[in-house]
Amino acid sequence: MPILEKVYNSTIIVSMKKFIIALTLLLSFAGTAFAANDFSTASVSIGFALPQFYNLRPADNNIDYERHSAFALNFALRGVVGLPFGLYLDGNLYVPYSHKITMGDVEYRYDLSNVRVIGIEGQLGLYSVLLNTGRFGLPFGAGLHLNYQDTDYKNPSVSEPSSQSVFSLGAGAWINAEFQLTEKVAIYGGLRLSYDFWQRQKTETKVSSNATKVNTSTGMSSMLVVIPMFGAVIRF
Repeated sequence: MPILEKVYNSTIIVSMKKFIIALTLLLSFAGTAFAANDFSTASVSIGFALPQFYNLRPADNNIDYERHSAFALNFALRGVVGLPFGLYLDGNLYVPYSHKITMGDVEYRYDLSNVRVIGIEGQLGLYSVLLNTGRFGLPFGAGLHLNYQDTDYKNPSVSEPSSQSVFSLGAGAWINAEFQLTEKVAIYGGLRLSYDFWQRQKTETKVSSNATKVNTSTGMSSMLVVIPMFGAVIRF
């Protein structure tokens, strides 16, 4: 049995959801204590990321889980707003390059050459600084996670949608390791984890040359998002 097939077990999924929410609340409260020790009152980050999306509750019950791997442009805003805590916005504009599903011991890889997929996701919340030596820092934060993904099929047929969009909502946390090159410039490497537990999906299917069938559904989801990221920080 594959390792991630065990994760798909509903009990483990519920436990993961509770852990992420508890961690988010804990870090949010902790954010009121330390953010004033950040390197500066405001900063902007830009870099690259490699988001990994694990759908642990696919619509097809025959699928154990599915995974999207993507390239992304990472951007972030961070600042202390006159109170002893900081606010952050961290996002990624991403393009998936790999789509795989696992059914038992078999893995299937989808050809994305006839599909255009683009998405944007991000976290918004509170942050604090675990360590600041003057040259090296460990900021961390937690908050609300949002994700939007849009898919267009270049060669749609009767049996597949011509377009599909998914919006999902969850919570998550992140941590960075930052090294100051100068007073105003630093480099960073970090990891962000999110868990989305609700989604809205809209599918448009061509039924004729002048008619499109639209289907919209909402409900609970189980999407784990793991994002390693790296880049540069400019401080103000």
